[in-house]
Amino acid sequence: MTPSTMTAAVVARQGAADFALETYPIPTPGPGQILIRVEASGVNFSDVKRRRGDAYPFPTAFPFVPGGEVAGIVVAHGPGVDAPPVGERAPTRRPPCPCLMRLALMPQARSWSQAPRRG
Repeated sequence: MTPSTMTAAVVARQGAADFALETYPIPTPGPGQILIRVEASGVNFSDVKRRRGDAYPFPTAFPFVPGGEVAGIVVAHGPGVDAPPVGERAPTRRPPCPCLMRLALMPQARSWSQAPRRG
């Protein structure tokens, strides 16, 4: 049986000091999207600013799932997507990206082997 829900860490309200764990339905990837099983994610100072209610380029609706980067394993494709293949590692960045969850929808990404390297 395939689960229909997942857990996500959320900032429940402006000024909240802690994350809350909430249950969300597992999303279905749409056209041009992939679904990844999150293996690593990044939370940045922009998330702190949004939590505090500081000036930010767009309004923040609470609760929100923070994060700016995510890497994981592709588990499903949306229509029109055939790469990276299911089972391939895929990094992506799309602020704000709801990263502190078990599964995340992302725009079609390059596979880990195609990702740019530094140095």
